[in-house]
Amino acid sequence: MSTPAPPPSRPERPWTLRCLVGGTLLEGVGLAVGAVVVLVELVRGKSDAAGTSIALVVLALALAALLGVAGRALHSGARWARSPVATWQILQALVGVTWWQETRSPWAGVLVLVSVVLLVLLMVPSVVALTTDRAPRDGDS
Repeated sequence: MSTPAPPPSRPERPWTLRCLVGGTLLEGVGLAVGAVVVLVELVRGKSDAAGTSIALVVLALALAALLGVAGRALHSGARWARSPVATWQILQALVGVTWWQETRSPWAGVLVLVSVVLLVLLMVPSVVALTTDRAPRDGDS
């Protein structure tokens, strides 16, 4: 009787990729929580613009879903996931800069900082190599 061959080991993901995926997923969760807050305000009648609130909820939930899918795809090394994550970081940084100019809120600085950190992590050579390699990955044919 022969012993079964051990399953192929998955290559270790670099800490930079794990941080990038975690940050992306946390942003998605933050957007989903924000959508729920706006929805609760709408239901309680505290929103003066129902149409705008509904649009914000739909947009935030769509972005949360996109970031969730992209974060998972980045973890598995999918090349396509880099673009939506990078685009979101640029848009989020622009919102943060505009917010800072208007209010000097420390939360605006947090938005910009998170965006810069995740953009840098997206460009780290180990992450780029893992997400641009042409070799088949788990689940690819």
